[in-house]
This record gives sequence, C-alpha cells and structure tokens, in this order.
Amino acid sequence: MKKRGIFFMVLVLCIMPIFADQGYTDLGTAGVLEIVEEKLSDAQVNTASTVTVITKEQIETLKPESTMDLLNTALGVTGTTYGGLGTEQHAQIRGASSAETLVYLDGTLITSAHNEIVDLNTIPVNMIDHIEIIKSGAGNLTRTSAVGGIINIITKKGESSDTPWTVSLENGSYLPEKYVSEGTTKQNWRGLVDSQKLDLTYSHASDTWKVLANAGGVYADNGYTYLATNTATTRSLRTNSALYGFHGGMNLDGTIGENITLSSHNLGSYQKVGVSGTTSYPTPKAYQKDTFLSTANTAVFSNLDFLGMNKVNANVGFSYGKTYYSNEDSPEESTHNKYKGNASVEEFWNFGETASLTAGEAMDFNYLDSTNAGQHTRVVPQLYANGAIYLDKGAISLHPMVNISYVSDKNIISPNASLGAIFTLTPTMSITANAGYAERLPTFYDMYFKDTWGYMIGNENLKTEKGLNGEVGFTFKGETFSYTGTGFVRDILDQIAWEAVDPSNIYGSWTAKNNSHAFYAGTEQTLSVTLTKSLTISAGYLFNRGFDLANHSLAEAYEINYNRQHTIKGSISYTSGMVTAMMNAEYLSPYYYSNSKIDKSDSFVVNANIGIKVLKTLDLYLAIDNLFNAVKYSSSYPCAGTKIRLGGNWKF
Repeated sequence: MKKRGIFFMVLVLCIMPIFADQGYTDLGTAGVLEIVEEKLSDAQVNTASTVTVITKEQIETLKPESTMDLLNTALGVTGTTYGGLGTEQHAQIRGASSAETLVYLDGTLITSAHNEIVDLNTIPVNMIDHIEIIKSGAGNLTRTSAVGGIINIITKKGESSDTPWTVSLENGSYLPEKYVSEGTTKQNWRGLVDSQKLDLTYSHASDTWKVLANAGGVYADNGYTYLATNTATTRSLRTNSALYGFHGGMNLDGTIGENITLSSHNLGSYQKVGVSGTTSYPTPKAYQKDTFLSTANTAVFSNLDFLGMNKVNANVGFSYGKTYYSNEDSPEESTHNKYKGNASVEEFWNFGETASLTAGEAMDFNYLDSTNAGQHTRVVPQLYANGAIYLDKGAISLHPMVNISYVSDKNIISPNASLGAIFTLTPTMSITANAGYAERLPTFYDMYFKDTWGYMIGNENLKTEKGLNGEVGFTFKGETFSYTGTGFVRDILDQIAWEAVDPSNIYGSWTAKNNSHAFYAGTEQTLSVTLTKSLTISAGYLFNRGFDLANHSLAEAYEINYNRQHTIKGSISYTSGMVTAMMNAEYLSPYYYSNSKIDKSDSFVVNANIGIKVLKTLDLYLAIDNLFNAVKYSSSYPCAGTKIRLGGNWKF
C-alpha cells in the first residue's frame, strides 16, 4: 500500500505544472484553515475570539466524505467516531467534551437538553455552504458563551445559473485486503463498491428571491477490514454496520421591498445503520434509526428610524430528532424523541464610528420523551446584549457580551459573559485578547437516565458546570504569508462527567458526578505561504495540556484521560483553471489514560485528492482517505483503512 500511496503523490506533483497558470482561484489554506481576524459572516460585531472559517471554496477542494471529516481539517477540532459512514460523529474543541460544544445550524441552536451532543452525521455535507468555528469566548451570533466552543454550520443559498440542476455521484472503495473468517482466509472484494452517494440539487436566483432544493441518499456496507489494535496481526471484517439514508432540504432567501429580507432554511434526514458494537463486545443484531428535521427562519427589517434603531431581526427555529435503538440479542429497545424550539428578537444600534450595540430577547424550549430518561421540559427565557466600542480612530476596539437566562426545570438564573479586545497595530498586524465565563447545565440524560433494567443511574442533584476561558493572539496577514499564534487557557469547575460508582470496578454501574475539575493550557500556531499563484503550503501545530484537578494538585500534573498533547496538521493545495489538488496530513500524539501514556495510540494519517474540470458542466475527482493505510487506535472501535472515492458533478 505504501508503494501505491507514493505513486499517487508523484503523479499529482508531476501533473501540476502541466496545468499551471491557466487561471487561478484563491482557496486560501484549504487544509489547515487559517484563523481570520475579520468578523464572522453572520455576526454583526467581531468577537475578538479565535475564529476559523471553512469556506465554500475550501469545501469544494477538500471533497470531504462527511461533515465530521470537514470539521476535522480545522486545527483544534477533533472528531469522535464509532466506525464508518452512518455511525455517531461529534466534535470537540481544544480538549473540551462534545457536550461542552454548542452546535448551530444556520444560526439556530440545535444542541438539545437531552444530552447536548449533536450527531453531525445527520447533517449532509453536500448541503453545507461554509462553517464558522469559535474556539474561545462568545460568538455574537450565538447570544451566549460556551464552556468549550461553538460551531455554526451554514447551508447553501440559491444562485443564478444557466445550468440550475446538479447531479452528484460518488463511489467509495476499500482495498480488497485479506481477512480471517471461520478459520479460512478470504478476500474483501465487496469493499470495492462499499459506499455510494447520490445527490440532486436545484439552484435558482432572481432579482428578489433565491431558491435551493436538494434531495439525496447514501448507502454503505461499511464492511472494511481492520486491525483491532496497533499490535494485532490478523485482520477482521466489519459486520453489521451497513447504512442506508436519505436527506433533503429547501432554502428560500429573498427580499420584500427595500427594507425587508426573509430567509427560510429547512433540512431533513433519515438513516438506518447497523450497530456492530466494539471489537470486544460485538452486537450482531443491533440497529439504530435516526430522524432529524430542522427549520431556521429569519426576517430582517432594515433602514428603520425608531428609537435610534437601525435594524431589527426576528428569528424562529425548530428542530426534531428521533433515535430508535433495538438489539434482538438482549433484547433491548429504546426510543428518544427530542423537540427543540427557539424564538428571538434582536435590535441593532449603530452610533457612527464610535460604538455599536445589539440587544435581544429570546426564548428556548426543550422537550424530551425518552424510554430511558422519561418526559421532561426545559424553558429558558434570555436577555442578552453585545456590542463594540471603538477607540483611537478604530485602532482599539472592545467587544463585551452578557447573557442572563432563567432555567425553568432547575429554577435558577444562569449568567454568561465575555469581554474581547482587538489592537490593530498595522493594516496587516493585530493583537486580540478575550476572557469569558460560561455555564453548562446538567442534561436530562445526566439527571434522569435509567439503564436497560430500569435502575436510575442519572444524578438529579448535579450542579451547574462552570467554565472560564481566556486567550491572547497575534495575527499577521500579508499577500503571500500569513501567521497566527494563540495562547489559551480553560478552567472547568464542577465538570459533569460519567464515572464508575465503584472506581475499582469500571465494568460496574456508572453515574454522572460533579467531582471533576479540568484545566487546559496550550497554544496554536498556524502558518500559510503562497509560493505561486497556484500553490499554497499550510501548517499548524496545537499543544494542549490537560490537567485533572479533581483529586490532584496542579503540581502533580495528573493528565486528563484521552487528551492528546500534540497535534500537527499540514497541507499542500494547488489550483488552476482545470485542476485542483490537495494533500493534507495529520499527526496525533499518544493520549493518556490513568496518567499513563498509551504509546500505541498515536496516528499519522494522510489524505489526498485531485479534481479535474472535464467540461464546463462536468467535474470529476479522485480522493484517497488514509493514503498509507495507517491504523488509528480508537478504544476498540475499528478505524477504516485506505479508501478510494471516485465522484463527479454534472450540471445541466
């Protein structure tokens, strides 16, 4: 496999000069995504936080297989996955858990009070226009701060075109490696047609309205061969993990007159996937069904002259998620229905070149109907404000945010606040700093979850988790060279974690506790160099040290479980009028468990792809995931080996 990978790299590097200087589209740093100092596209005021924007052009170049694969290209973001396509995937930012990371879809919060973990696999990557990632502090578009970080996924809008229809096809193949089954050696020929994707998209725009409609489906056998651990020598075949799913979306964006802008973004998906279990405890007859529906609707009234306001936004959103799990071997069965609604009104004031202010009133509604956690309701009314104060002709700006919420089921007041500052040294250099306080409420899962036999293992007495974030960054952005360096700290008090009731028996009963105290400190360094009009090299390094302070002092340096101290990401991207090509690499250092380094848990993964515009209306691409067939250790959940994806887009 190594010879095949080297051959592909040589082929890519050899064909690049052939197409050089035939047109150029700046894709920026399409692998290690640079941190931008400009404001977020959907925020009114700069957050002064570390922000990564994965652009539309970068997505088109990356050719990601899933939404989590796309997010994983950003430095500081890691993904948790339990297998191939269709299995649960969720994101973590700088070591904070997935439950401490808020996820928004088109500016509407979809993180539910059920367990605060969003399965990103339910959001089709083909519908995504761009993604905004806030790694520290508060994002003004979110009306709150987060203990871990914030991810805002923005779906596509309609565009004017002579070819409004697009058909997208992809076939994914695992190499037909040998594996042992029932004492005999077999070849995995089925892996050559392991997964297929099909999408049909309609896009149109007039002078006043834009419409985009999408429908698609995916099938994956997920029968790849794998090594259970880094020390294993015999390959096995992944069984009972096949997926089939469907998704669709309809987005409308338009104007009424000169002062009213409307948007309605709607998305739905359904999938059924076999749940094969871990390598130690397989579940050959288990399966799961997931349904997800979301709508985000906004009306913007601009050019107002009422009490000094410039603009008013009215937002209404709703999402519904249903998870059904069945295991005929147990027998075990559970259903979880999650309803989430929100509404808000925002008022905007602009005081010339000196200050701006956004104030808002919001109502967040959560309802859960679960066979394991019961029926529960949480209503959260909020008042919030954020803004900017500009000093020294704009060379210095301050960005405060405050949010006050009332939580109905806990009968408590929950405050969140942050303060950021931007110091513009020159047109190309700036210094940013921010500090924030955020709270994470116990979820219904944490408080009320019952196991298969009906025993309560949740903890109704959980306290609110409290997080303090701080960071300082320096950014230089020139025409051919850009650099960002950031130092950050995060202190999480009363952290909610699931732990064994009897620490000496980790296979016994578990429950949620508040006795965790985590402290993280680290730095991010990103560098991008444009060598020619067509060739860009990017690199990034993350150092993130996590300390478990629940029963230890900082001087003891007791490591956080599963935290990787070192992450290195790099990419080479090339684009011309006919060809785009990219190779990106990621190194993850070993993680710690019980303060001992798991030496075999590190990984080095290389991905590569090349896209060619065959005709004006036809694009083809070849993508290779895990080019060198690296074995990624994942806590007894097998990680896929080398996968070759062939796909294309035809417009008509």
